[in-house]
Amino acid sequence: MLAALVLVTACTPRDARWALFEYWSTNTPEKRCYQSGYLVDFDAGYQECLDTAAAGSTRSMFHLGDLHYKGELLPRDYPVAFSWYYRAAMGGHNNAQYTVAHMIRYGEGVEQDLVLALAWYDLYAYFHDGKLDRYPAREELVELLSPAEFEAARQKYAALVAEIQANLRR
Repeated sequence: MLAALVLVTACTPRDARWALFEYWSTNTPEKRCYQSGYLVDFDAGYQECLDTAAAGSTRSMFHLGDLHYKGELLPRDYPVAFSWYYRAAMGGHNNAQYTVAHMIRYGEGVEQDLVLALAWYDLYAYFHDGKLDRYPAREELVELLSPAEFEAARQKYAALVAEIQANLRR
């Protein structure tokens, strides 16, 4: 085992060495599923991610979205990535909420919808720190939308907040 660790340490970039250390130092399935997918046994790590996501782990759902979005170990598949990010976002995962907004904004894996994207950016800000004016991506959309579209985004935002808060209470 030590020889394998030394070999991996000598042959991989610093980030991979750090991630390998982090993998062995953690015991949570949500962390291991992502890290093992990259470093140890992809099939086992991917299956662990699927299992913990099925059990409700939004962190695992987010990691599955990353695997499909980045296309490093799996073929890039934006629709599948979006579905995983969306599930995590609806479960309250803040980074997934931002990623869903981004994907809707640019039409990656889902139909582009600037009104819905603004609602998701607002949702991200609400759950992150509550300060809407801090996010350039959001501000760019505000300038692009008409007052009627802005109002439609506010209504979609309110519906999303209510749905996610209900999900979090379960």
